[in-house]
Amino acid sequence: MKLFSIDKLKTFGYEPNKLEAIRRNPYNTKKIKFSCNFPKVQFDIDATLDHAHGLSNRDQIKVVDKYLETDGEYEEMFDELLKLKTISKVKDYFMNRVGHNPNYRLKSRLDHMPPNDIINEKEEHEDYLWELLYTYLGSSTDYLDIEDVKNSESIESKMISDFNESKLEQYSQIEELKSIRMTSAHIIEAQVLDDSPEIIKRITSYLAGQYSDGWGEGYEQMNAFEIGSIQLESEGRSRRGSNERIKIYGTLKCWDSKQFSIRKVA
Repeated sequence: MKLFSIDKLKTFGYEPNKLEAIRRNPYNTKKIKFSCNFPKVQFDIDATLDHAHGLSNRDQIKVVDKYLETDGEYEEMFDELLKLKTISKVKDYFMNRVGHNPNYRLKSRLDHMPPNDIINEKEEHEDYLWELLYTYLGSSTDYLDIEDVKNSESIESKMISDFNESKLEQYSQIEELKSIRMTSAHIIEAQVLDDSPEIIKRITSYLAGQYSDGWGEGYEQMNAFEIGSIQLESEGRSRRGSNERIKIYGTLKCWDSKQFSIRKVA
């Protein structure tokens, strides 16, 4: 497609209002909006506990348990875990409780630790069981909407700027796609020469790929940010004292194989 300058078009007798329209949209493109339910905010258990130095294992689990609003379910689970004496029984317990191995880290640890390596002393065994429980809690896929966390406006603004500065249209290999811009946390606008179903399908697939393996994969690795706080009522095992407020940290999650969706909207 050959483009002429506005001054050149004036010589062709174009009216001022038509020249302004061409200036604003030189390719005569159409605007398409896409709605995406990601990114979402994921509780960052490691960052949260890194900023809460000195918490005992019990208090660490309390922070996670309270933030995920499990209503004491894991306290009950811990009481049952304390009764177990072998790695195989701990593994069986998790398998029966959740129907599958909670995550690969837990499975790998259980599969490679010989049963005779169990530490018999009660306090150390208790710490080990807490570690199993911590690992299970840390595998949670409960997400929060950006709008529902502290500093949401700043989080959204930085994400939009990063997305738009990436100029993702240049990597698409879709000639009909001229520009992509994120306008809010979950809305993307595309300027296209052709809005046929086939082109929309290709753009949708391309954007999904950017969230999972392209732009999104890189943006997920951004530093954790504060998303709230909770009051921890310690039972005295914390070295930091009781009744302290713990800052909660999160990261953006741009993709989830089961929950992610993106679609064209009217």
